[in-house]
Amino acid sequence: YDNLRTREVSTQDLLDLLSAAEPGFEPGTNYAYSNGGYAVLAHIIGEAGNSTYRDVVNTRIFDPLGLDASRVDNVHEIIPARARGYDPAGLRGYENAPFRNPSASIGSGSIVMSAADLLAFTKELENPTLVDPALVDRMLTAHNNAYGYGISVYSLFGRPVIGHDGREPGFIADTTWYPESDVRVILIGNLQTAVSDEFRRDLAAIVFGEDYTLPVLRAVPAGAPSTAILDAAIGAYAFGPAFRVEVAMRDGRLFARAGESDFTELAYAGDDSFFARALFASVRFESDTPGTPADRMLWSQDGNTFTGTRIEDA
Repeated sequence: YDNLRTREVSTQDLLDLLSAAEPGFEPGTNYAYSNGGYAVLAHIIGEAGNSTYRDVVNTRIFDPLGLDASRVDNVHEIIPARARGYDPAGLRGYENAPFRNPSASIGSGSIVMSAADLLAFTKELENPTLVDPALVDRMLTAHNNAYGYGISVYSLFGRPVIGHDGREPGFIADTTWYPESDVRVILIGNLQTAVSDEFRRDLAAIVFGEDYTLPVLRAVPAGAPSTAILDAAIGAYAFGPAFRVEVAMRDGRLFARAGESDFTELAYAGDDSFFARALFASVRFESDTPGTPADRMLWSQDGNTFTGTRIEDA
């Protein structure tokens, strides 16, 4: 997949790549989110519509709903007022996001949309006009792991919530809908950062009169990390049977990625700790013997800490 990200590919190309991979488990025995699964669905939609996924979604969803600022992205199309995407650099800076051909994320992250159109789309889910309401009900029903069909279904502040979030290099999108209160929180941004998770919750808390905490600006450490600290972190860590995180150095900066996802910078935050701004997570590395490669990677996010064990050197 790394080799496909910048190329113009078809859904068949993605299907061929997925078909060569071994299943993670027997169908029906487990659950795991999979962007690849949505590439398969995009291929099916194109085949069923005797066209392409892009044309089917544009002509059968966006056009009838009057979502003029929405389309399945095409690298060749000039889109007026399109935002330029940025990624975090260090604890304060920004840099241009790496180029990704939208065809490589078809079905899971290839849609361009405005906040107003995203709001209108959630209202279509409330009163469906394009799809049988019974099918929409099934889509919005939690079937496993608080997940419906391509959408999260859970509770917050004692209220049912329907929504989803996503990020790609340079961009984030997040929508939450509280159907009993007719409240919707829509967030889009041209900086890749999971801080939207905090915004999503806190904005709803303000509306509902719940407690929230204003964020505190993270201090920038006075010095840079030593070469020994950086070198000790490089390697791969297992957080479970099928979840591997790779840590690598690029131009003197530390980066991490899970599986074949994009690399995320681990910015030095002082006291031998790091902060992943794109994921809004704190990271530490521990060694049983001082001066040796780290034995463990500790990943803290959303109040939880997960431990990965070194499985190989870089």
